[in-house]
Amino acid sequence: MRVKHGIITQMEYDNNMPDDVRHNGNLCTYEERERLGRATDHTLETVNISMKNYDEKKFRKWFGKDNDLQPDWLVKQRIINAYNFMNRGF
Repeated sequence: MRVKHGIITQMEYDNNMPDDVRHNGNLCTYEERERLGRATDHTLETVNISMKNYDEKKFRKWFGKDNDLQPDWLVKQRIINAYNFMNRGF
């Protein structure tokens, strides 16, 4: 890093992995995928129940008032999209 007059003028990044990180460190192990699958199943069940039993008061508590930037229909569509994404198994 180079600094001139208190301003960073050049920055270098290094992407060397530590020795103890496996080659495909971004891949989940079998156990991690199983745990993620169980958590997703539980979450899907809860979201599905919530979508079937819409509660205006709870919806407002978590997502606030309808507005131009985040209209209710868009928030609901994001919930459905997230549900479908999780339901496909990533």
